[in-house]
Amino acid sequence: MIRQPGNNRLAPRHAVALPIRFSNMTLFLEGEKASLLDLSLSGMKIATEGPLRRKDVLDVTLGIPVPPYSAQGLAEVVWAEPVGPDSRLSRAGLHFKDFPSELIYATFEKMSRESEETAKAL
Repeated sequence: MIRQPGNNRLAPRHAVALPIRFSNMTLFLEGEKASLLDLSLSGMKIATEGPLRRKDVLDVTLGIPVPPYSAQGLAEVVWAEPVGPDSRLSRAGLHFKDFPSELIYATFEKMSRESEETAKAL
């Protein structure tokens, strides 16, 4: 895969809105909530109220629109940055370490089919 300069992503990202919860295995924090900003087969970008640090390991549970309707696995924080003046809010890029990529792929397929059906109906 050819990468653009300054872009270290292994796979294209897709803007999605799916429910997400995580536990920070590094800081021993459980049940944290986040907003999913984008998703790919190799990782995701999230926004959260709790601070995250590079190399934190998260146990992530992602709600998905295909059976079994949730995907769970480990992800590592590859970058994190505060959002605005409130340092409690942050955005972070996560790389999947152990995550069921087949469920992410099935989610993309379902979303693509739904998008095509919507376009045909217009």
